[in-house]
Amino acid sequence: FRTARTQGSAASRAATFRRIGRELARNPMLQASLAGLIVGMTGFPLPEAVLRISSMLGSTCAPLALFSMGMALSAQVSGSLGPFSLRQSFLPLSLIAVGKLLIYPLLAFAVMRFAGCSGVMLAAATVTFAMPVAVMVYILAERSGSCAAEASLSVVVTTVLSIATLPVVMLGLHLAGAF
Repeated sequence: FRTARTQGSAASRAATFRRIGRELARNPMLQASLAGLIVGMTGFPLPEAVLRISSMLGSTCAPLALFSMGMALSAQVSGSLGPFSLRQSFLPLSLIAVGKLLIYPLLAFAVMRFAGCSGVMLAAATVTFAMPVAVMVYILAERSGSCAAEASLSVVVTTVLSIATLPVVMLGLHLAGAF
């Protein structure tokens, strides 16, 4: 027999899944990706005007995302978002950086090697996983209202550290005979 607590948690989980499903369905990034997939798979020709407008809008996304992230970092460091403690952020940022810049590429290398990949395919997958945290992480965090400040810091920290880690990954690939 289910207890009231079990039923409540099941209802809560169902409500959470419905909410997440609605948020995903309304996510413009996913909608655009799905539309692009459909157009690409069907070969449906788009009018030149749609292509031109899409290109102009798309070219503004990265600079606007960086501008928005910079504003969040500025507000965080200035204290206008509340007290900021680098000491409290150090451990989570360290874990994110080590995971993203070192562990992920090692896992990608191992999985791709196990799958029989070599050469350019192995190197491309490994280097892709060795890239710093993308600005999209900040955008998603900001949009969902969770940990935007931490996400923006993780983008900056991993970008700076990747100056050192990417050459190490490339050297490791070279020594492993990937290219």
